[in-house]
Formats: sequence, structure tokens, C-alpha cells
Amino acid sequence: MIFGRYDERAAIERAVTDARLGSSRVMVIRGEPGIGKTSLLGAAAETAREDGMEVLSARGVESEAEVPFGGLLELLRPALDALERIPPAQAEALRSALDLGPTLERDRFVIGAATLNLLSAHSERAPLLVLVDDAQWLDDSSLTAMLFAARRLLVDPVAVIFAARTGEAPALEAARLPELTLLGVDPETAAEIVAKHATTPPMPDALERITSATGGNPLALVELAAAGLESDPLEGPLEIKTSVEIAFGRRIADLPPNAQRALALAAAEDSGRLVAIATAAEELGLALSDLEPGERAGLTSIAYGVLSWRHPLVRSAAYRAVSPDDRRAMHAALARALPGSDLDRRAWHLAAAALGPDEEVAAALEQAGQRARA
Repeated sequence: MIFGRYDERAAIERAVTDARLGSSRVMVIRGEPGIGKTSLLGAAAETAREDGMEVLSARGVESEAEVPFGGLLELLRPALDALERIPPAQAEALRSALDLGPTLERDRFVIGAATLNLLSAHSERAPLLVLVDDAQWLDDSSLTAMLFAARRLLVDPVAVIFAARTGEAPALEAARLPELTLLGVDPETAAEIVAKHATTPPMPDALERITSATGGNPLALVELAAAGLESDPLEGPLEIKTSVEIAFGRRIADLPPNAQRALALAAAEDSGRLVAIATAAEELGLALSDLEPGERAGLTSIAYGVLSWRHPLVRSAAYRAVSPDDRRAMHAALARALPGSDLDRRAWHLAAAALGPDEEVAAALEQAGQRARA
């Protein structure tokens, strides 16, 4: 449910409508964490589907930001049946980039052109909405291809909307695409958000202070409301990141001890892969079922074998909810749980588990650096 944001929703709906009628539109939504970018993309997707459009989407993941073309594969996977309708050389290049065919030299111009033509061909079946969330964490090769295509769409029934954090994703800034900047919500909307999520109605002066202190950040408002506003006098200035993390920390502290440790382990793993988490959890006397209280509390969600965090600050709070010794033990268990092929991530966990200089760990990190340079 989206509170307020009437002008922003209207701008997005206009872009989607124009694309549905045959005029391509591109937009970048910018804002701080928790400001509502993902919610607006979700509303746009819902509107587009109701209007008979098809939706392609991808989301940047911080731990996968160095995986070439990983984001592009996520975005284009449902459209790959249209590869036969673009020039053969472009189709071959795109298959190679996405690791779906023989390895070829990766010419970014050809791959960008292939992305453009594939989106155009796919839109012949139905008008198309392309959504890219957390673009600041998208790998450079994918973002380059997507921007190449987005800037050259003209009369195709395609709308492309990127969402990125303010001050990040410099490639998006350099592209000079139309931008929609999200600011904090107005006091009336903030009051609606707090009333919806507060355990008890706040006093008017507390509501005013909370709205001012959070700058109208919807996620900060939601989480502080759910944490119990009446118990927090909010003396002094409130820094959004700290306040939200404290609120999440309080909610984590209410969970059973094993649930707190399981969340810390998932935070240490960083990619959310349940396979690795499960193996390390068994070594530490935990089980995947210990993650359920966190999911029921709305701190995480689990789907398709991957754990996702409600907000990056939830992960931060979960990671700091256990002692440094516990964190080192978790990184060591995760290093042992990883397959032999995942050498770079194993090196990172070994380093995080180390108490001091270690020749074996240093050698593993050096080798990871050499692979990255290559």
C-alpha cells in the first residue's frame, strides 16, 4: 500500500500509458534508502499488467555487482524466445554474454544493440514495461547494455524505469535520463503511515517531531511506529540510518536466541543462499527453521532458496546482534560450507574469521585479487 505520492504516481502512470500507446518512455527514480522507490515500481508493474502490458524486471544485488551480465540475464530471460528475430550476429553475441552459447569476444556496442533489438522484438507481442530496481548495485556490463538500449528506444511500446539510490550509480547520472526524485512524505501522509503502523496512537507533538526527525522517510516512519513511539522521547536530533537500525535491533532482540544467531549467520553469508547457510548452521548447532521467527516478524522473506532482507539496515542490525567472537565463528563455518569452486567468497569469509595476520588467508586473498584483475 502506498500512502500519498500522488504526483509521483501520476508521472509514472503517464510514462506507462505513453508506452502502451506506442511512444517509448524512460525514467530514473532516485531517493535515499527506504524512501519508497521499490513500492512505486511495484505499483507501476501492477498498473501495467492490468492494462495488458508485459513486465520484465531485474534487481541489483550488492554481492553480485561484479558478476558480468548477471543483471541483464535476469531481465531478459523471459524475452529470450525473441532472439531468433534479431540479427544473427547480435543474437550470438548476446548468447555469449549471458553464458548461453559459445564464448566470443564481448563487444559492448553489439551487446547493447542486441538488447535494444530484443526488447523491441519482444514488445511486438504486447507493450512492455521494463523495471530495474537497486540499479546502483547492478553490474557495470548489464547497466551499460540497458542504458544503451533505453536511450535509443523511440516509437516502440516500451517504458523503462530505473530506480537507484541518490548519489550512487554514476552511469545513470551520466546518461542524463529524465529523473523523478523522491523526497520525504508530507506531514499529512506521515500521519497516515504512523497511524497505520503504530502500536498505540502517538501524541501530536511526538508525531511532529518524528516526521521532522526522519525527514518523512516512509520506512523510518513505519519501523519507528511499529517499535512503539510512546516509549521513545526522541530527544536530540535523530539520524535516519541510526534510528532505523536501532528500531530493527530492538525487534531482533525480541526474537529467541537461536533466531538471533540464525539471522546473524544469514547476514554474515551476505548473498542469502540457503544452501550455504544450512550447512554452516548445522555446524553451529542451528537449523534453517531458526530463521522462521525473523520471517514472521517481517524482517526477512524467503523464496526460491534465497533469503532477502526487509531493508539493508536489518542485515546490519542482525550482524551486530551477536558478539565479535560469534561473528568470526560464523564466517569460519561459512568458509567451510562453501563449495570448492567458490574460492573468492571463501577467501573473504576466512579473512573475516581471522584474528590476526595469517599467511594462508593472505595467499587466498591475493589469489582472489589476481582473478579479479584477470
